Amino acid sequence: MNCKNASFAFLFFLVLFASLSAQTEEPIKETVSVINVEVPVRVFSDGQSVSGLTKDDFQITEDGKPQQINGFHVFHKKIGAATEATESSSPAQQPAGRYFVLIFRTYSCNEKLEKGLQYLFDKVLRPQDQVFVMAGNRSLMFEQLGADSEAQSKILDLVRSESKVAHNRTLNFLRSIEQSLNMNKFRMAIGGRAALSADYLTNFLDSYLRAWQDFKRRYLSLELDKFYYFSRHLERIRKEKWVLNFYQLEQFPQIALGSEIERELNSYIGTLEESMNPTLIGQGRILKKLLQSIEMEMKVTKDFPAEEASKLFYKVNATFHSFFMRAFYDAGNPELEFHNVASDIENSLRALTEATGGTLISSNDVEASLATIGGKTDDYYLLTYEPTNAKKIGKLKVTVKDKKFKVLYDNNIRADYINEYLKKRDRENPSVKITELSFQKKQLAFVIRDYSQAKLKGETSGLLMVRIRIKNDREQSLFDQSKSLKSAKKTFSLSLDFDFLAAGKYDIIIDVLDQVSGKTCTEVIQPLVK
Repeated sequence: MNCKNASFAFLFFLVLFASLSAQTEEPIKETVSVINVEVPVRVFSDGQSVSGLTKDDFQITEDGKPQQINGFHVFHKKIGAATEATESSSPAQQPAGRYFVLIFRTYSCNEKLEKGLQYLFDKVLRPQDQVFVMAGNRSLMFEQLGADSEAQSKILDLVRSESKVAHNRTLNFLRSIEQSLNMNKFRMAIGGRAALSADYLTNFLDSYLRAWQDFKRRYLSLELDKFYYFSRHLERIRKEKWVLNFYQLEQFPQIALGSEIERELNSYIGTLEESMNPTLIGQGRILKKLLQSIEMEMKVTKDFPAEEASKLFYKVNATFHSFFMRAFYDAGNPELEFHNVASDIENSLRALTEATGGTLISSNDVEASLATIGGKTDDYYLLTYEPTNAKKIGKLKVTVKDKKFKVLYDNNIRADYINEYLKKRDRENPSVKITELSFQKKQLAFVIRDYSQAKLKGETSGLLMVRIRIKNDREQSLFDQSKSLKSAKKTFSLSLDFDFLAAGKYDIIIDVLDQVSGKTCTEVIQPLVK
């Protein structure tokens, strides 16, 4: 079930496309008892991975009891492309194919980004590499990059088009905020020195705060299940794995720091608080609290467990590299300035990059950034031991002789604690779901359940927005329609006929928005019409 917040929808395409890479995947083995426990470990010194360690440098304890390390493996990899093999090279001499995930969260496919992508194709990727590209809500999979002569142009076209879509969507949202913030009226209210002015300022700041919270919910927030499903997918891949994140930092219009209007506002609040009128004093305190809330909301993201989420990736042996770029908007208003804002996505990518031995670079020069990581090495170690109780693995602790080293590993490696957390959260606060999805005789059918209900005009019902898209195997859109639905029942069944579809393979994407809770769900079915 691919339910999610829309801000990071692309992560779930990893699960949907797992079937496309079946030959490189193996099922995760869930067994009650084990003979050996594998513990992947990364060791860092001053942010650099440490190589050259031996089995004698490590110690494992389980629930405080020392364990004998009976297996020790060292892995050393570098992202830079290997020397190209010639056509006459034997299969054994051909460089091994790797698995790359390229994630683009970009708003401007500018010249520097395109130049960096050219470097990626020329200097990093190999013809044997399997490449999965995600941009916005679209994706491409290449089983072998060199097998498709148009792969480079397809990837570039995808990044360009999705960047433009994201830019227009975000800019329209931001423009609507600017238009709703009538700065001239705001300034007049500050100078009014009247109770009516204080009420207007309160509504203004409250609206601004809610606009920011809505923006953050739509575009900046991240939920733990995205990382969970992503890590489960990568765990199945049996190739050398690399994840490259291209992320342009979000911006949001803020009241210009140090501007005259900000000084006037603070002065006005001070005037209200110094008044002898209890009503005006109370209004001043409300305004001051709203300003403090806005400042706090702008600086602090929600409590996303980035460190715990990173543990999910310790055992998948994938290395993340992240490239943070800036995109610039013009507010067109001297009293408003676009500022970069912190997000769960940004903070989580930082944690993931560090935890997986990768490099995070903040620069708009993508080519130089890729050249920098080309020479970096990622070293990690795989330790194994035989547990005392094969049916229950306790808390692990891994140490090295040099206590100055930073050691990263999953201390609860057998527990699927994230899945348990998700199940508990879903029981307490269910998310909208799409179930019983089928496509037979050109008829699409599915059931929507677990949506929230609200009381509107004396009637309790759910409010849903359903979008259905159909694409052919050439990524051409054949159908794209949305419809608002209202249901007083706990489930809603829907079926539609698509008699116009000719023989061929299609992607049918169903998006459901629960308009009461704001939660979304997406499912994809890939029928073969005969």
